[in-house]
Amino acid sequence: GLYAKENIYLNNKILYQKDELIDKKNTKEGKIIFSNLELGEYYIKELQTPDKYILDNKKYDVNLIYKDEDTKEILEIVTIKNYPKKGKLIFNKIDSLTKLGIENTLIEIYKDDELIYELRTSENGQIILDLEIGKYYLIEKEASLGYNNNNEKIEFTIEYDKETNIYMENDFIIEVPDTLKNNYNYIFSILSIIILIIKKYEKNI
Repeated sequence: GLYAKENIYLNNKILYQKDELIDKKNTKEGKIIFSNLELGEYYIKELQTPDKYILDNKKYDVNLIYKDEDTKEILEIVTIKNYPKKGKLIFNKIDSLTKLGIENTLIEIYKDDELIYELRTSENGQIILDLEIGKYYLIEKEASLGYNNNNEKIEFTIEYDKETNIYMENDFIIEVPDTLKNNYNYIFSILSIIILIIKKYEKNI
Protein backbone atom coordinates (compact mmCIF):
# COMPACT_ATOMS: atom_id res chain seq x y z
CA GLY A 1 0.00 0.00 0.00
CA LEU A 2 1.09 3.56 -0.82
CA TYR A 3 0.12 6.20 1.76
CA ALA A 4 0.49 9.96 2.17
CA LYS A 5 2.95 10.69 4.98
CA GLU A 6 1.80 14.31 5.07
CA ASN A 7 -0.95 16.15 3.24
CA ILE A 8 -0.29 16.05 -0.52
CA TYR A 9 -1.31 19.21 -2.42
CA LEU A 10 -2.25 19.91 -6.01
CA ASN A 11 -2.88 23.53 -7.05
CA ASN A 12 -2.93 24.55 -3.38
CA LYS A 13 -5.69 22.05 -2.61
CA ILE A 14 -5.36 18.87 -0.55
CA LEU A 15 -5.18 15.94 -2.92
CA TYR A 16 -4.49 13.31 -0.27
CA GLN A 17 -4.71 13.68 3.48
CA LYS A 18 -2.08 12.46 5.92
CA ASP A 19 -2.07 8.62 6.27
CA GLU A 20 -4.62 8.24 3.47
CA LEU A 21 -4.27 5.07 1.42
CA ILE A 22 -3.58 6.25 -2.13
CA ASP A 23 -3.13 2.96 -3.96
CA LYS A 24 -2.42 -0.70 -3.38
CA LYS A 25 -1.01 -3.28 -5.76
CA ASN A 26 0.28 -6.84 -5.86
CA THR A 27 3.87 -7.57 -6.78
CA LYS A 28 4.69 -9.08 -10.17
CA GLU A 29 8.03 -10.86 -10.20
CA GLY A 30 8.70 -9.10 -6.91
CA LYS A 31 8.12 -5.57 -8.22
CA ILE A 32 5.51 -2.80 -8.00
CA ILE A 33 5.52 0.58 -9.77
CA PHE A 34 3.52 3.53 -8.45
CA SER A 35 3.56 6.25 -11.10
CA ASN A 36 2.09 9.70 -11.91
CA LEU A 37 2.44 10.88 -8.32
CA GLU A 38 2.56 14.48 -7.16
CA LEU A 39 5.66 15.66 -5.36
CA GLY A 40 5.48 15.14 -1.62
CA GLU A 41 6.15 12.75 1.24
CA TYR A 42 4.76 9.21 1.08
CA TYR A 43 5.34 5.86 2.72
CA ILE A 44 4.93 2.26 1.61
CA LYS A 45 3.60 -0.50 3.86
CA GLU A 46 3.22 -4.20 3.20
CA LEU A 47 -0.41 -5.27 3.60
CA GLN A 48 -0.28 -8.96 2.76
CA THR A 49 2.36 -11.55 1.99
CA PRO A 50 2.38 -15.26 1.01
CA ASP A 51 1.70 -17.61 3.95
CA LYS A 52 5.24 -18.93 4.17
CA TYR A 53 6.69 -15.43 4.77
CA ILE A 54 6.61 -13.10 7.77
CA LEU A 55 4.63 -9.91 7.16
CA ASP A 56 6.79 -6.76 7.30
CA ASN A 57 4.93 -4.14 9.36
CA LYS A 58 7.48 -1.34 8.89
CA LYS A 59 6.74 1.90 7.09
CA TYR A 60 9.18 2.80 4.30
CA ASP A 61 9.42 6.51 3.57
CA VAL A 62 9.37 7.80 -0.01
CA ASN A 63 10.22 11.50 -0.49
CA LEU A 64 9.51 12.86 -3.95
CA ILE A 65 11.27 16.22 -3.87
CA TYR A 66 11.81 18.72 -6.67
CA LYS A 67 15.36 18.56 -8.00
CA ASP A 68 15.70 21.01 -10.93
CA GLU A 69 13.94 22.09 -14.12
CA ASP A 70 15.89 19.58 -16.20
CA THR A 71 14.64 16.59 -14.17
CA LYS A 72 11.26 15.62 -15.53
CA GLU A 73 10.72 12.61 -13.32
CA ILE A 74 11.78 11.86 -9.76
CA LEU A 75 12.54 8.19 -9.18
CA GLU A 76 12.67 6.63 -5.72
CA ILE A 77 13.47 2.94 -5.18
CA VAL A 78 12.40 1.08 -2.06
CA THR A 79 13.50 -2.47 -1.25
CA ILE A 80 11.53 -4.57 1.21
CA LYS A 81 12.83 -7.93 2.39
CA ASN A 82 10.61 -10.78 3.51
CA TYR A 83 11.94 -13.57 5.68
CA PRO A 84 10.50 -17.10 5.59
CA LYS A 85 8.58 -18.39 8.59
CA LYS A 86 10.63 -20.92 10.53
CA GLY A 87 10.32 -23.38 13.37
CA LYS A 88 12.86 -25.44 15.30
CA LEU A 89 13.67 -29.13 14.91
CA ILE A 90 15.14 -30.91 17.94
CA PHE A 91 16.21 -34.41 16.92
CA ASN A 92 17.23 -36.87 19.65
CA LYS A 93 19.11 -40.10 18.93
CA ILE A 94 19.02 -42.37 21.99
CA ASP A 95 20.08 -45.81 23.13
CA SER A 96 17.00 -48.07 23.26
CA LEU A 97 18.08 -49.55 26.60
CA THR A 98 19.77 -46.72 28.54
CA LYS A 99 17.84 -43.86 26.86
CA LEU A 100 21.12 -41.92 26.73
CA GLY A 101 22.11 -39.83 23.71
CA ILE A 102 24.13 -41.42 20.89
CA GLU A 103 26.71 -39.22 19.19
CA ASN A 104 28.05 -39.31 15.62
CA THR A 105 24.96 -40.83 13.96
CA LEU A 106 24.61 -39.62 10.36
CA ILE A 107 21.11 -38.27 9.66
CA GLU A 108 19.63 -37.11 6.33
CA ILE A 109 16.75 -34.62 6.22
CA TYR A 110 14.53 -34.36 3.12
CA LYS A 111 11.89 -31.92 1.91
CA ASP A 112 9.84 -32.72 -1.20
CA ASP A 113 12.09 -35.79 -1.63
CA GLU A 114 15.12 -33.51 -1.95
CA LEU A 115 18.06 -33.93 0.44
CA ILE A 116 18.55 -30.60 2.23
CA TYR A 117 20.73 -31.57 5.22
CA GLU A 118 23.18 -34.33 6.07
CA LEU A 119 24.31 -33.98 9.67
CA ARG A 120 25.80 -35.99 12.54
CA THR A 121 24.43 -36.00 16.07
CA SER A 122 26.32 -34.08 18.75
CA GLU A 123 27.91 -35.51 21.91
CA ASN A 124 24.53 -35.57 23.61
CA GLY A 125 22.87 -37.21 20.58
CA GLN A 126 21.07 -34.15 19.26
CA ILE A 127 20.65 -32.21 16.04
CA ILE A 128 19.05 -28.77 16.47
CA LEU A 129 18.01 -26.83 13.35
CA ASP A 130 15.91 -23.86 12.33
CA LEU A 131 13.82 -25.00 9.35
CA GLU A 132 11.29 -23.26 7.13
CA ILE A 133 7.68 -24.28 7.76
CA GLY A 134 6.49 -27.33 5.85
CA LYS A 135 6.58 -31.12 5.73
CA TYR A 136 9.82 -33.10 5.97
CA TYR A 137 11.12 -36.57 6.66
CA LEU A 138 14.41 -37.93 7.96
CA ILE A 139 16.28 -41.21 7.82
CA GLU A 140 19.35 -42.65 9.47
CA LYS A 141 22.09 -42.93 6.87
CA GLU A 142 24.80 -44.37 9.11
CA ALA A 143 24.54 -45.66 12.67
CA SER A 144 27.07 -44.75 15.32
CA LEU A 145 29.81 -47.30 16.00
CA GLY A 146 28.48 -50.28 17.94
CA TYR A 147 24.81 -49.80 17.02
CA ASN A 148 22.43 -51.41 14.58
CA ASN A 149 21.11 -49.11 11.87
CA ASN A 150 17.57 -47.83 12.37
CA ASN A 151 15.73 -48.08 9.04
CA GLU A 152 12.71 -46.08 10.19
CA LYS A 153 11.54 -43.16 8.03
CA ILE A 154 10.22 -40.40 10.28
CA GLU A 155 7.89 -37.80 8.79
CA PHE A 156 7.37 -34.50 10.59
CA THR A 157 5.92 -31.01 10.12
CA ILE A 158 7.61 -27.74 11.05
CA GLU A 159 5.22 -25.05 12.27
CA TYR A 160 5.91 -21.34 12.61
CA ASP A 161 7.74 -20.36 15.80
CA LYS A 162 7.27 -23.82 17.36
CA GLU A 163 9.59 -26.65 18.42
CA THR A 164 9.27 -30.13 16.92
CA ASN A 165 10.87 -32.85 19.06
CA ILE A 166 11.73 -36.20 17.43
CA TYR A 167 13.18 -39.27 19.12
CA MET A 168 14.83 -42.19 17.33
CA GLU A 169 16.20 -45.23 19.16
CA ASN A 170 19.05 -47.57 18.27
CA ASP A 171 19.81 -51.06 19.57
CA PHE A 172 23.34 -51.77 20.71
CA ILE A 173 25.02 -54.63 18.81
CA ILE A 174 25.60 -57.65 21.08
CA GLU A 175 28.13 -60.13 19.77
CA VAL A 176 27.34 -63.76 20.69
CA PRO A 177 30.35 -66.12 20.92
CA ASP A 178 30.35 -69.13 18.58
CA THR A 179 30.05 -71.54 21.52
CA LEU A 180 26.85 -69.85 22.64
CA LYS A 181 25.58 -69.72 19.09
CA ASN A 182 25.97 -73.50 18.86
CA ASN A 183 24.10 -73.93 22.17
CA TYR A 184 21.34 -71.62 20.93
CA ASN A 185 21.03 -73.71 17.75
CA TYR A 186 20.78 -76.89 19.82
CA ILE A 187 18.13 -75.40 22.12
CA PHE A 188 16.18 -74.06 19.15
CA SER A 189 16.20 -77.50 17.52
CA ILE A 190 14.89 -79.18 20.71
CA LEU A 191 12.13 -76.57 21.07
CA SER A 192 11.12 -77.05 17.44
CA ILE A 193 10.79 -80.81 17.94
CA ILE A 194 8.70 -80.32 21.09
CA ILE A 195 6.36 -77.91 19.27
CA LEU A 196 5.92 -80.40 16.40
CA ILE A 197 5.08 -83.21 18.85
CA ILE A 198 2.51 -81.00 20.65
CA LYS A 199 0.86 -80.00 17.37
CA LYS A 200 0.72 -83.64 16.22
CA TYR A 201 -0.76 -84.67 19.57
CA GLU A 202 -3.42 -81.93 19.41
CA LYS A 203 -4.31 -82.97 15.86
CA ASN A 204 -4.82 -86.60 16.86
CA ILE A 205 -7.09 -85.54 19.73
